[in-house]
Amino acid sequence: MIEAYLELGLQARGAKRTVGDGLVMCCSEDRHPSSNFFFACRTNGNGVLRAEEAGRRSGVASGFILPSDDFAADLEVFQRAGFASTNDLMIMAANRQDVLNKLPSPESDTSLETVEGLRFRQEWVLHLAGQFFSGADRGFLEGLARVTAAAPNAKLYRFEKAGRILGGGMTFPTPGNLGLYNIAINLRDRGMGHGQHLVRALIGTNGSPSLTLQCNPGLVGWYEQMGFEVLGAVRVLRYVG
Repeated sequence: MIEAYLELGLQARGAKRTVGDGLVMCCSEDRHPSSNFFFACRTNGNGVLRAEEAGRRSGVASGFILPSDDFAADLEVFQRAGFASTNDLMIMAANRQDVLNKLPSPESDTSLETVEGLRFRQEWVLHLAGQFFSGADRGFLEGLARVTAAAPNAKLYRFEKAGRILGGGMTFPTPGNLGLYNIAINLRDRGMGHGQHLVRALIGTNGSPSLTLQCNPGLVGWYEQMGFEVLGAVRVLRYVG
């Protein structure tokens, strides 16, 4: 998760990464949360001050508190520094073969197509992001699309059945692991088993033995049916001043 977010964020104008004081931070000249954020775990006072400064400077900074024995303490100090909780992201992991054993066999009339070319990648991210952030304004979606499309290790895919687009997703490979992101089936095509076929197809793009993903709490049961297990919850914050 951290590697993927950092690579996307570092595509923005003037983006820089800093590590220390219990923080991994990305700051940029763009006023967008995709390139102004931090990951926190057992943060010290200097780290909190740095996060607060980034929040005041950008006005849009977001934070992610990683699970640890000091989670409650981390959350309290960031709330005092002007950050508010928005939601939790569940971090899940699985063994690749275990998941494949639970998923249905591939359908002969489905295919997974790689989305290439900067313009086409931006358009596809806009489509996927619009499903996850349905209430977001166009500027937010376009900012997210720009950095995602430019990230070299973010692999974007379109899932089709009999030539009709059903949905898609993104993978982010790291040594020994395949991260699954932005898995989405079009609203009108949900509830028919296409999501599991999409997950199988995405896993098939890489032979890494370990799989990870992040999801909203409401999707945990769906992924557990495929063999994923919850590793912990990441608390998402936004700067409110």
